Amino acid sequence: MLIDKEFINCIINSSLDIIIASDINNKITHVSHSASSQFGYSKEEFKQISPIDLFKDKTEYEYIEKHIKEKGYFIGKITNKKKNGKLFNTHLSASPITDNKGNYMGLMGVSRDIKEVKKIEYEIINSEKKYRELFENFSDAVIIVDENNITIDINEAGKNLFEVEDNAAYNFYSFVSDKDKSIVSEKAKELRKEGMVRNFEIEIIAAKGTRKNIEISSSAFYEDGIFKGSRDVIRDISEKKKREALLIKQSSTIQSIFENTSNVLIWTLDSKFNVSSLNSEFSRMFKDRIGDLIQVGDNFFSKISNNLKPYKPHLINEMEVLYTKAQAGISQNFESIIYSSEGKQMIYATFLSPIKIKGKKKFDLACLAVDLTHKKETELKLRKLLNEKEVLLKEVHHRVKNNLQVISSILNLQSSYVKDQMTLDILRESQNRIKTMSFVHESLYRSDDFSYVNFSNYINSLSSNLVQTYIIKHANINLELDLGDVNLSLDQAIPCGLIINELVSNSIKYAFPLNRKGKIRIELTKKMNKMYLKVEDNGIGLPDNLDVENTDTLGLQLVYILISQLDGDIKVINKKGTRFLFNFTVQ
Repeated sequence: MLIDKEFINCIINSSLDIIIASDINNKITHVSHSASSQFGYSKEEFKQISPIDLFKDKTEYEYIEKHIKEKGYFIGKITNKKKNGKLFNTHLSASPITDNKGNYMGLMGVSRDIKEVKKIEYEIINSEKKYRELFENFSDAVIIVDENNITIDINEAGKNLFEVEDNAAYNFYSFVSDKDKSIVSEKAKELRKEGMVRNFEIEIIAAKGTRKNIEISSSAFYEDGIFKGSRDVIRDISEKKKREALLIKQSSTIQSIFENTSNVLIWTLDSKFNVSSLNSEFSRMFKDRIGDLIQVGDNFFSKISNNLKPYKPHLINEMEVLYTKAQAGISQNFESIIYSSEGKQMIYATFLSPIKIKGKKKFDLACLAVDLTHKKETELKLRKLLNEKEVLLKEVHHRVKNNLQVISSILNLQSSYVKDQMTLDILRESQNRIKTMSFVHESLYRSDDFSYVNFSNYINSLSSNLVQTYIIKHANINLELDLGDVNLSLDQAIPCGLIINELVSNSIKYAFPLNRKGKIRIELTKKMNKMYLKVEDNGIGLPDNLDVENTDTLGLQLVYILISQLDGDIKVINKKGTRFLFNFTVQ
């Protein structure tokens, strides 16, 4: 009997499962090393506790006990409790222990922590799920076909590629365009023989009639050495083919531009300033103007230094600095003057662009130069002609101004012989109008740009002249000016100046009778391309019965004619004095 007990203990202790036995009094009698390790109790401590202490709660233990009494065994998942109170799940097989006569002696339970089992099951399921997700979500099409090229499985990318909606069996060969069927037949033979074919290209016609270029890699699978089909990874390269065709076309275009661009020199330099490519125009220029051949592999600066002897060394050094900056990644453009071997001056506009490649500290250079020699010579001639014309134009404005002043002086002399006051007023008004036009030409004569008149300065001179003309009779009039910085063309400055002349003259003559004190204000503003002008006084105002648009007064008639010439708008406010508001579009 002692041998039997030792044998039993040996079996229990060597088991990887949790084994616990209890006697008829519900005392634990045997525990395996695995049980002690899982529950955290020593074998002596097991003798001090009840089996109930090993369960999550008493109810679960009582249920197992009842089930054993009724069925003679219990198999199922339970929740155990460790010494430290932590819970864990096991799968328990429990049955009663009986002697040779069938008398009940206690219970024996064998259980296994199902955590690891569940973990393995989860990993298997998760792994299968991942591989399925990988299969379905793979960006390339993946199909599995049998030995007759009939599809067994196809992922979503494959369905999209072949334009099919489900996993029904399709004959892959039926999608292949007629021109490429022979290629597929040859590759199928190679696949059966070698077990694998890589990256061959064919054209297919999808289910909806779309022609597509594809690239295929296939690997065979066998059963007992017999070919059973293949797994094919297929990539849609239609866009790639289009880009390749476009790239070839663009390359041809670029090459054509590179070789056939007249008067434009194109070349590239490596990190040591050696020529890596050049167009025929660059070669021709070097041969014709510098007198030497240049070809791929030549050092650019060595060629310049050796052949452009009149070229000052410090200028070559300055060029090297610019080329070095471009090599560091900073684009450069500059004009340079070089001299041929015959001493002829040549001017070039040069553009240096770094060919940037990640990780490089010194970049290759794409260089382009345009011969500006003829252009500069032409510009010089044009500038000379333009200066001559500007001098002539300035002289014209000066003479026009002088002629207008002569006319004004003649009218002034004529007025000394006129006794009639009305005639004198007419002569004076005519004088003012002539002076108004004279001021414009004087402004242009003094300007460096004949395309416009500084209208703000012009109004300042004009209004001051008018006040000086009438100051003796109208000493109590104060002139206020609020002028921005506005420029006008000659065609707009003269009519606008005449309008101001008429309005200010009328205010001075009629708005302040009997030496009445008052003020005249001129405001000039420009917003966007609109000119706004206001001329107002605080005098007695216009007569109530006066129709300003249909008056017999020459001055107001002239104002409306000039406004029409400017294609502008005018508004008259006759309240607490007179206010004229008008605007026009600046040319």
